[in-house]
Amino acid sequence: MAEYKLLLPSMGEGVMEATVIEWLFKEGDFVAEDDSVVEIATDKVDSDVPTPVSGKILKILVQKDGIAKVGEPIAILEIEGTSAEPAAQPEPAPQEESKVEENIIQELEKPVTSAVSTSINVDGLYLSPLVKSIIQEEKITEAELKQIKGSGLEGRITKEDILGFLSNRGKTQETAAVRLETPVSICAPAPVIPAADGDEIIEMD
Repeated sequence: MAEYKLLLPSMGEGVMEATVIEWLFKEGDFVAEDDSVVEIATDKVDSDVPTPVSGKILKILVQKDGIAKVGEPIAILEIEGTSAEPAAQPEPAPQEESKVEENIIQELEKPVTSAVSTSINVDGLYLSPLVKSIIQEEKITEAELKQIKGSGLEGRITKEDILGFLSNRGKTQETAAVRLETPVSICAPAPVIPAADGDEIIEMD
């Protein structure tokens, strides 16, 4: 077994540090490769940091609300093998600043809806800024949010939980649309039977 240092990846040009919003796992938990392990925020974007390796979290070096610098370790993982050198980590996929500004303008122009606002905690659940932004963009109601079972630490709702719910909701809407498009057969009117000369013509019901 070896130790692996999870480093804070580059967050874009000009970004030198980030604030830890929430750890999605705790010390002693096992994580799989590409799992999002921590949510961070910078002056420009909020993002998740994935782990490029599988292993057990031995120690969290930067606690919640702490500030980490790009390239510095934020956690130590126990992994299989003998090499403890950290592999190159892919940069997280932060939202582009222009896109964030555009979304903010669109949200200000929209009428008030039943979607959950970024300041609401439903039944005391912690919702990260990234999760809240997805909830707003997809107009997920409080009633729908209560149906989502969180898979994160202490039952918290993660980005994967929200995306899974949206996928299932889309399939349900497609099924309903197919049912509405199914043609309904219409009974043709009863034919008129011609009668012989002198007989009265009777129309069948």
